[in-house]
Amino acid sequence: DSFDFAIKEMPTSYIIDDVKHGYSELGIIYLSKFNNEVIKKRLQNEGLEFKNLFRETPHVCIADNNSLAKEDLITFDDLKDMPRISYEQKYDDSYFFYEELYSACSTSKDITVLDKATLIYMLKELNAYTISTSVLGVRSREAGAVTIPLDSDEYMDIGYIHLAGRPLSEMAERLLELVVEKREMNKE
Repeated sequence: DSFDFAIKEMPTSYIIDDVKHGYSELGIIYLSKFNNEVIKKRLQNEGLEFKNLFRETPHVCIADNNSLAKEDLITFDDLKDMPRISYEQKYDDSYFFYEELYSACSTSKDITVLDKATLIYMLKELNAYTISTSVLGVRSREAGAVTIPLDSDEYMDIGYIHLAGRPLSEMAERLLELVVEKREMNKE
């Protein structure tokens, strides 16, 4: 009948701090070949656990009017002349904590944004891309964003972090069920 619930979009290191200090019950992050060791070490040091929900392959998120939008698979060579969009990070974060895969790879055209709405706008207006999962929200699809698999051997284990040894509330469990259900619906 009543609840206090917030969904926050923020850099990975902020998510870890938020859960560590009890401001959030859980946080959703990803682990990859690139960041797995570093992030798991930080989580262990902070008294947090990572629980995997599902594995994704990297996808390129672009505007539906992009010339690559009809492709079945995109390569890094396809992206070389396009601007790359990334989320702003904490000033002292290493590449291991970035939200996008391959952030450590240099590009000649980089754009940093603070929020998803700006990211989607830039995809369309600047013929840009970002690397993410295949899961897009309804508003992102309605705004004209699509995801195409990236030719890569990397993976993204999407999961949640929480205080080690502390059981999740019913509301948190339900949220995680919805995340998995949403992913399954997007795959269809």
